[in-house]
Amino acid sequence: MEKSMASYIPHFIIPDCDHILFEKTALANPHSFYRMNLIQGRLEIMPLTVFGEPDEAESNIIADIVIWCRANRNLVGHHGGSQGAYRLRDGNILGPNASVVLRTRWDALSISDQQKFPRVAPNFVVELRSTGNSPQDVHRKMLLWINAGIC
Repeated sequence: MEKSMASYIPHFIIPDCDHILFEKTALANPHSFYRMNLIQGRLEIMPLTVFGEPDEAESNIIADIVIWCRANRNLVGHHGGSQGAYRLRDGNILGPNASVVLRTRWDALSISDQQKFPRVAPNFVVELRSTGNSPQDVHRKMLLWINAGIC
């Protein structure tokens, strides 16, 4: 299927990447408008270009999650949005649109493992598909989350 230039959002792939290069890149660009994932040794860098209805839908979902998390502070250890990422046990580093880690998982982490890219699979993630993602890309990423222990 050919994409029209009007709907295509470019992204970059850097092969042969590891978590050290990922962290250096992320920390060197803390205020960037990019989303990054490290999947099976490939660094994917995508611009955050969601506007209009998709942007509103994402903000509504995140608002609902935050409201739920605040109402359940004894249950939730950490919640985050699209600027965060998690280092999974298989070496991948993924950033969801929204996530929740229950207190039992979060509190089991050392303070250093809670910093930068927490070494934990969230209990809940939201992955929204934008025009720059194919359904296959989002499906592949959801399978990585499931294999990492998301429940």
